[in-house]
Amino acid sequence: MSMRFVSGMSILVLVTGLALLAACNHLQTPRFMYPTEQGPVIPLSVKLVFDEPVRSATVEQMICADVQWKGRLGDAIVQSFIETGRARLTQLTVGDPSGTAQQATAPASEFTAFITLANASFTPTSRSGSDDTYLAQFDVRLTAIFQDTQGRRFPEAPMVYSNRVALWAPQIGGSANQCATGQLDAAVRTAADHLANQLMGYLKQLQEKTQGEGTARRQSPDAGPSPLALKATLLDANNNLVLEGGEKIGVRIDVTNTGKTVLGATTVTLSGTPALIDAFAGALSQPVHIATFQPGETKSTILWGTLQKGLEGSRGELTVTVTPSGATSGTPATQTLIAAMA
Repeated sequence: MSMRFVSGMSILVLVTGLALLAACNHLQTPRFMYPTEQGPVIPLSVKLVFDEPVRSATVEQMICADVQWKGRLGDAIVQSFIETGRARLTQLTVGDPSGTAQQATAPASEFTAFITLANASFTPTSRSGSDDTYLAQFDVRLTAIFQDTQGRRFPEAPMVYSNRVALWAPQIGGSANQCATGQLDAAVRTAADHLANQLMGYLKQLQEKTQGEGTARRQSPDAGPSPLALKATLLDANNNLVLEGGEKIGVRIDVTNTGKTVLGATTVTLSGTPALIDAFAGALSQPVHIATFQPGETKSTILWGTLQKGLEGSRGELTVTVTPSGATSGTPATQTLIAAMA
């Protein structure tokens, strides 16, 4: 009797264990992921100023046949830029477009970054009807303009996110009025994180550039200011702020004689990303000069070229240098342009 009881209990325990094991196979355990490794701290104090269209930016889609989803892209951008900036910069403050900083007691920032929105779209590309599994093209373009404490502005820095995203937005509980939007919300956060990392890359370049300029000034204390004011602008055929393989591009160079004496012909040289220099090889086959300048006079020239197909890299740099002829006390005028490449 007791043996049969023990055997029955053993069988019951075994069956219960197998049932629990089978149930566990259907449980989804949380996926723990390591946070993205942060780069080294950038020794800069920066104030971020987000234009109102950035803060209020949204992207929309129709899901589950007739449910409108609205993603708060602007909130995600502001949050990601602030979190990334606090992790990567020595000091970060956030101001509004009127220039008022949120942290009134913070020290003056070395640079202010004005963030503006060019465009944003999140459009399904493969969905038929109310299919809950589909592809969507996600495009966001921002621009950062950097300004130092002396009011000097640096070249515009484009931040571009362009990606085709696989999405799943099923109905919840069989109701067409409720849909799972987790993957769409995650796509918005991913886009914001990519853009924030691009901004950090530009700030790193800005820090290295200004540090190098400071070192050069200390090594050459007798060098006077340049008698030239330079404004250079990159041009691309479709005017979308992205330099694409096979595209015709140009650089417009406006030079002003800010001195009180006549300047002879100036010489224009380009340096930077090899793909951009190669594009202007034809224009640079002969020395590029701009004729004699009267005091206060501005003259312009445009160099044209064509990018090769199959470009590598996500952004390029082009440094324009204009050297005054025979100016022994002045220095060349330089400007570095930064552009997204695709």
